[in-house]
Amino acid sequence: MKKRVTLKEISIKVGVSTTLISYVINGQGKEKRVSQRVVKKIKDAAKELNYQPNYIARSLRKGTTKTIGLIVADISNPFFGQLAQIIVYGADKFGYTVIFGSSDEDAVKTTTLIETFINRQVDGCVMVP
Repeated sequence: MKKRVTLKEISIKVGVSTTLISYVINGQGKEKRVSQRVVKKIKDAAKELNYQPNYIARSLRKGTTKTIGLIVADISNPFFGQLAQIIVYGADKFGYTVIFGSSDEDAVKTTTLIETFINRQVDGCVMVP
């Protein structure tokens, strides 16, 4: 597996501080009064280096994972598939990802899924029995 590109590597390439890189990556460039030229330089370097944010680190810092768990009785049932599609669409509008679990109407599976979602620190859970 290839090593992740860090903010420090981008800062070395662009010649600015990692703090400034962080502001731009997190969408605070305008708020922190970073020039458009520098913002573009940073974004271009991040893209060139294939920078991918570390969502685990971000979730620890912010206290949110932007993830919702969805438990349905049977994901192969077209009703639940359509419902899941609607939930994913709605969640996506607010920047959330949905992870699915099918309980097969089994109490043990449901409990295991709930525990898994809690351990993955989802921000919320939708259950459709």
